[in-house]
Amino acid sequence: MTKIDLTLRALLVVGLGGACDPETATTGENSSDSETDGASDGGSDEGGEPACPAPTHGPTVHSGTIAAGEVWAAEDGPHIVTPWVRFAADSSLTIAACSEVRMQKDAALVVGDTNGDVTASLRAEGEPGREIRFVRDGAEPWSAIVVYDPATVVLRHVSLDGGGSDRFLYNASLVLRGDGTTPTRRPLTVEAVTVRRSLGHGVVAEWVAGFTAGSTGLTVTASGSEDFPQPVRLGEHSLDSLPDGDYTGNRVDEILIDDEGANQAGGLQQDGTIHDRGVPYHVGTFPGSRLRVGAGFDSGTVTTLTIEPGVELRFEPGTSLEIEHYTSDDKPA
Repeated sequence: MTKIDLTLRALLVVGLGGACDPETATTGENSSDSETDGASDGGSDEGGEPACPAPTHGPTVHSGTIAAGEVWAAEDGPHIVTPWVRFAADSSLTIAACSEVRMQKDAALVVGDTNGDVTASLRAEGEPGREIRFVRDGAEPWSAIVVYDPATVVLRHVSLDGGGSDRFLYNASLVLRGDGTTPTRRPLTVEAVTVRRSLGHGVVAEWVAGFTAGSTGLTVTASGSEDFPQPVRLGEHSLDSLPDGDYTGNRVDEILIDDEGANQAGGLQQDGTIHDRGVPYHVGTFPGSRLRVGAGFDSGTVTTLTIEPGVELRFEPGTSLEIEHYTSDDKPA
């Protein structure tokens, strides 16, 4: 038995109309560089002095496994990651404000483990005017920052530029993953974070993972490819946590809803809200996809989906919005 709050002040639009023209849209492949790869302008404070002084002890090269607690200081930069950095159980990495992290070709920071048994943490907390920057080290794209619950990542006043080399991660630059079961895991906190020039999606939240409450100010721009054109890709259990921000200036300015389900069953299986984030939502990745509310009339759960005023849903041809897959007289949807 499932209820859905569809006080349809929300707008449901069938079809794909309004997507950006791929020939004229800004993309990860053909956008002009707003910054020189690997170079930092340092910024300045109100008095004209550099807010981030030039490093004095770097560069510092990082690879392999973080075994305990590490701090990457700004004065030891630039910090060069090659080819990837992983985190041992109970390890932590703190990246100081003003740090520049140069990611070599295919380099990644992988926080946690696919088995879901590694508790580790990454904290990259810049400040206004003292941003932490992840950039390409050279011309080739780097991979991504990936976090697996129960590991955690906190990003504040951070920019990620030029990532997305891994097709298995949808060519995204920032990926968060749960364990496929409800309730939604929330391993990532963002505040004033910009993802720019990602080869595919900018951000992917999947396997029933989402952002922490209070996350705000996420920007994804100049990103997207023919195969992965949207700035953000979310499973339906991630929708409720998507932060406010700016998701424009990409190949296709839509948020993709991937009907991945949970608990080895299809459908949304916990209450959630689709928020108005300034761009349409795109339902489905192939004909026959569906945004389903509820796991089945005999599941013993009641699921409520709320759609905020101003939300626009665009449906892939052949897809549907489904309120339960089955119903009955005594357990109506």
